[in-house]
Amino acid sequence: SDVCSSDLNNKRISVWLVFLMYSVVNALLLLYVESGVHLAEGADAGSWYSPALALLKYGSFVVLDSPETLMTYRPPLYPLFEAIMLWISNGEILSIIIGQIVLLWITGIFAGRIVGMFIPKYQIIALSLIVFNPNALGIAHLVQSDTLYALCVVLSVWGLLKYTLSNDKLKWAIVTSIFLGIGCLVRPTAQYIIFLLPIIFPLVNVLYGHKNIFKKSIVNGIIGAVVSGVILLPWVMHNEEAGWGYVLVTSQIKTVYLRDSVIYAETRDKGVSRGIASNNILEGEEKYIDSRRELWLQMSDKEMSDELVEYYSEKLISYPAYVLLVGYLDSFVDFFGGGGSVNFHNLLSIDVVKAIEKNKTEIYSSRLEAAFDSLSDAPVQAILISVLSFLYVIIIRGLGLLGILELIKRKEHALLLITTGLITYFAMAALFVGNSRYRLPVEIGFVILALYGVLFIKDFKKIKT
Repeated sequence: SDVCSSDLNNKRISVWLVFLMYSVVNALLLLYVESGVHLAEGADAGSWYSPALALLKYGSFVVLDSPETLMTYRPPLYPLFEAIMLWISNGEILSIIIGQIVLLWITGIFAGRIVGMFIPKYQIIALSLIVFNPNALGIAHLVQSDTLYALCVVLSVWGLLKYTLSNDKLKWAIVTSIFLGIGCLVRPTAQYIIFLLPIIFPLVNVLYGHKNIFKKSIVNGIIGAVVSGVILLPWVMHNEEAGWGYVLVTSQIKTVYLRDSVIYAETRDKGVSRGIASNNILEGEEKYIDSRRELWLQMSDKEMSDELVEYYSEKLISYPAYVLLVGYLDSFVDFFGGGGSVNFHNLLSIDVVKAIEKNKTEIYSSRLEAAFDSLSDAPVQAILISVLSFLYVIIIRGLGLLGILELIKRKEHALLLITTGLITYFAMAALFVGNSRYRLPVEIGFVILALYGVLFIKDFKKIKT
């Protein structure tokens, strides 16, 4: 009893020490970063911020400059979060950042709890790896939806693992599905996982040794899918009212996503810079529209976007297989290997020619080559930040590979499936536009694998001695 009490006290002290360090680091960043940078340098920040302003001004999800038009371009929960923070602070953008710092801390706490289910001694390490991850910390200081989305995904993973370990299967199936549905209202990337719940729940149960409840698990999955669907229904109805049909994601945003992927494929196929490829693709789109001019003028916004989705889908699969393969591999490298240091370069106003800008004008064999080339003439502080970010990635990935072996050795197949399946799904969903910020929701998977990698090294040392 005394030993347990002592361990609990030590754990609480460790959490408070991490919290103190986390608070100091964030306070220094908040003091140093110039006003306006948080919004100006956030990825697609304006497309999230405008709906928040419209929500404050008109009380509904409408287009800021055209309140009679319903806003459908972005899902509702991150603009709602922004609007709440702005309302609390009387319009101060800094409140959004402070809110995201809190969200990242909560994400770290739940990441620690997840690891604590399997490796209790590493719970504080997991917390630290999440909150001090350069990728996560930098994104938290920018107006982007990724921090809120990462929390939703971590909560979904926590619910799924609770489902796997608990006897109260239905309760945790519903909890998992609620968080999954909420997450899809922040970013819709995980929407297809909802349809897989009737497969995921029985599969993890079988892998964990609960074969006798296979049929009940399927039922739990169906119930879970329905629960997630009910959560998404109001936004689906909103999109229908706006004229886009009963969809979670409109064809307008699908067009943007597919167009970007086609541009990347074009750079590979023609061996040109991204800027030239972009011009080629946009010219092709204009020619396609001109060829259907009479019909086009009679179409609604939905019909035009639907046409472009079909156009770009066909164009994407028209490229040779090797072009698609190389493009996918390049995206994977960026997804798995990007350090996220560019966020700190932007926050600290360090003058660096960004890799994405170099890609627009110069030809590189990969985006990784462009990233390294962009640092060739960078200031020392930019190089230092990038080195630290890449070191974090390299160490976590290296340990993660060993962690996969350790999970196989320990026959913890359910946890292996959940971590690797989560990472693979998000990596594939990025298509050709993979980057470090799209990886943020699955950093929990990399951390779990890395900590099991530490166990692998410890076990290996014991065998040698």
